[in-house]
Amino acid sequence: MRLFLALLFSLGIVRALPFHPAAGMRNTIDAFPGEKGKLSLYLLYSALTMGENPDGEGNYLSLDLINGISYDFSDNLSLCLGIPLKYDHADGVREKAPGNLELGLKFTKALGRMGYIGIYPSLYLSHKRVQDSLRVLSTGTQDLGLEFVWSIKGERGPSLSANFGFYNIFFRRGKTAATDLAHLSAGIRYPLGTLSPFLEISYDWFIFEDIYYKVDKKLYGGSPLRLNLGADLNLRGINILGGIGLYVTGRTVDGTPPESLYIFPSGNMKFEAFLGFRKDLNFTARTERKKTPKKGVLEGYIVDSATGSLISGEVTVDKRTFSAPEGYFRVEDLPVGPLEIRVSAEGYRDSTFTVKVTAGTTVTHDFKLVPEEKEGFIRGKVTSSKTGKPLAARVMLVDLQGFITATDLEGNYFLQVPSGEHRIRVESEGYLPIERNIVVAADSTLKLDFALLKPSELTLPVIYFDERSYDVKAEYSRHLKQIADLLKKYPQLKLEICGHASSREGKREYLDLLSKMRAEAVRDYLVEKLGIDSTRLSIRAYGMLRPVAPNSTPEGRKLNRRVEFRVLTREI
Repeated sequence: MRLFLALLFSLGIVRALPFHPAAGMRNTIDAFPGEKGKLSLYLLYSALTMGENPDGEGNYLSLDLINGISYDFSDNLSLCLGIPLKYDHADGVREKAPGNLELGLKFTKALGRMGYIGIYPSLYLSHKRVQDSLRVLSTGTQDLGLEFVWSIKGERGPSLSANFGFYNIFFRRGKTAATDLAHLSAGIRYPLGTLSPFLEISYDWFIFEDIYYKVDKKLYGGSPLRLNLGADLNLRGINILGGIGLYVTGRTVDGTPPESLYIFPSGNMKFEAFLGFRKDLNFTARTERKKTPKKGVLEGYIVDSATGSLISGEVTVDKRTFSAPEGYFRVEDLPVGPLEIRVSAEGYRDSTFTVKVTAGTTVTHDFKLVPEEKEGFIRGKVTSSKTGKPLAARVMLVDLQGFITATDLEGNYFLQVPSGEHRIRVESEGYLPIERNIVVAADSTLKLDFALLKPSELTLPVIYFDERSYDVKAEYSRHLKQIADLLKKYPQLKLEICGHASSREGKREYLDLLSKMRAEAVRDYLVEKLGIDSTRLSIRAYGMLRPVAPNSTPEGRKLNRRVEFRVLTREI
């Protein structure tokens, strides 16, 4: 069971090769994709110092010279190989030997906006065993590991990486000892041009407490927490890695240092300084340099322009079509420069975008699609309300631009529009235009006929008042609603409200005021109760100057106590 768990969750920081060929920083492996055909050469110099050796005598110095190589079989699969050369010096005693050979395989996969994930299985092969050195330079066995890795980075700003795994070691030193150690590490890197500072933290601990545990603690001590601060500098094609490490927690068991330092520091370990170099050689690129131009990578997301949610679709670029089943896609080996990207999805309008691809980089872009609107149809006839003859008219949608048509010689029109709610307008020279709210169903035809009026053809009601009164009587509410409906139907129509009085209601000054108050009362009713814009209404007081009947009879005076409407709009 222990071996199965070790195989399933392996590889911790207890490596024979702390700076291994798969690392993205000092100890943390990144999950970013590689570059097919790239060979990387590594060299790291590491110096560990402590105040005294594990026996409490003198000073202790440990030096590691780590060599490594890695090769990218594809963007997602890399083979890593490394071996350290170790040197220890304490109180005149010197020990040197090669460490365990590390063989690892890194596999990564893109997760869209979640970044990248991967696994790093490894095998440590021992070729020499040194029992009496200050450190166990080689375990004398074959050790196994598997680490889970995750990384994410934005278009600009820092990148994050995290590792979690276990490490299983079998070791024989007089008697068998078996150790299962867990490892957790995380790091952040912030690119600043050619310089990329990074900070990482790691922790290791024992995971099994059984008959071997006391041997493990005696040999290896407790679990250290470690901080690394460094930077990666790209200088003319060579990456230079440097920094310092600090062991925050000590490694003692009941106050006693472990018998062997192995890779761990002991309780009085303080600092580590490291300096490394990496050179990348891309043989595939050299072979194809004369045949093909430099390439770039485009990745992106297809999203709904209204909701922002991811939608499945297809992307056509460089005469190739790629599917995006979950809204995410990644296209590699694209020519550099501006490229036309056509994006389509079921139920959405096809859209074309222009994206600039840069050599050797990944361009990320969101492609927003507008939902496809189903269409309906409007047809009908425009005639004169008075004569019934067909009119030459224009029919259009007020709420959407570009949807307009004209009637034929018979006054017929046809308009294809998006389904949904709209406001339609019909206008003809010399006639009052009509506007109306309509609803067009998808894949169906709405039939609408319009009869237009000239301003002079309008028939408007008259509002009558009691003697010496300007109150609008309830019986005229339907007449005023008729006026309001006309104003809403004909948006360009403007009216003058004319107030009148009979001669028997008072003196001239009073009659002028009374006729004005009657006109104002009608205007206020239309504005306040029926929602008419006051700018379309004007008032005028005529007093007793324009009677329509003799004031000598009660019937004549009743007809003179009135408000009339006059059309101000003459030219349409």
